[in-house]
Amino acid sequence: MKPVFTIAIVVIYSRLAAPLPEVKRMVRQASTIIERDTGIALMPRFQRRRRIPRVDLQNQRLALGSYAEYFNDGDGSHTLLLAPAGISATSGLQGSTGQASICGRRCYVGMVRGTAYSKRMNLIAIVHEVGHMLGASHTDWTGGVMDPAPSGVLFTVGWQSLAFEQRSIDEIRLCSLPTASAL
Repeated sequence: MKPVFTIAIVVIYSRLAAPLPEVKRMVRQASTIIERDTGIALMPRFQRRRRIPRVDLQNQRLALGSYAEYFNDGDGSHTLLLAPAGISATSGLQGSTGQASICGRRCYVGMVRGTAYSKRMNLIAIVHEVGHMLGASHTDWTGGVMDPAPSGVLFTVGWQSLAFEQRSIDEIRLCSLPTASAL
């Protein structure tokens, strides 16, 4: 689908989460998926911050509030915060995680580094959370990016095969088109 609308998005990251080339690659891939499925192109602007705290995997509900200082709603842009992932106290493992309000202007993703699946997990988390931010809710489509518990299917297909189901596309268009700019 040819992009018809654009949405400005500020991507705030730290090198502890991922280096800039990796951040740009993942945001570009996420943008490609969103644009292909919805016709909405993301126009990212990148900002590096030095001391973004790790995501507390035990208190994810509090994390969006604790990251409030990184979100500037004054310019009207949507904001994606890429923070380092924390360690689970119960499993001792990092987990890619995130939080976004549906049809909100801000979301965060805890980025995993150094595992075989980390780049894949991070990309899925970015597309999923930006999907929420743009208006999509969870679906029961196994293998879709809005699946609330991503299955192994998502880890076996190429990133180009990640997709939104039609219900999610409709939700994104309904929520995002009033705030998008026509090309």
